Amino acid sequence: MLRKNGFHLLLALSLMGILSAATAQTSILPGSISSGIAEAHDRMSPWKVDSSVKIPEATLTQAINEARSAFNRILAPYAKISLSQAHKIAQDSEPQATVKDISLQTIRQNLVYVAVMMRGDTRQLVVIDAGNGKILATRTINVRHQMREHEHGNLMY
Repeated sequence: MLRKNGFHLLLALSLMGILSAATAQTSILPGSISSGIAEAHDRMSPWKVDSSVKIPEATLTQAINEARSAFNRILAPYAKISLSQAHKIAQDSEPQATVKDISLQTIRQNLVYVAVMMRGDTRQLVVIDAGNGKILATRTINVRHQMREHEHGNLMY
């Protein structure tokens, strides 16, 4: 679970680097991250971080799940389209790909759904307006290299 959440954070950071100006605040669950981090990530990937404090995987998973629940409880009422509608929009945009994950997110105070889609060795991020269902952005990411990093236990954030 930690690797999956870390991988989705990596994908989200890559997306934020494209969608955000260098000084804009970008929010990704949980918390806020400066787009400068995403840009630094692109220059320095993979990061080698070995902190003196290790959080048990179960605790981290619990924190992420509770943060996601609180995020959705507070912001979901603002969405005008449902998660299932956003899923269909993403799938229809790329029929040969499969939606692997979709979640409610904010990008510079804009409520959106971010879909992670997979086609072969390629992942595609699709950003969907949570108000009108329009596709706001897409980004294709070749994950062959990233998957090798995960197989070796090196999470890239």
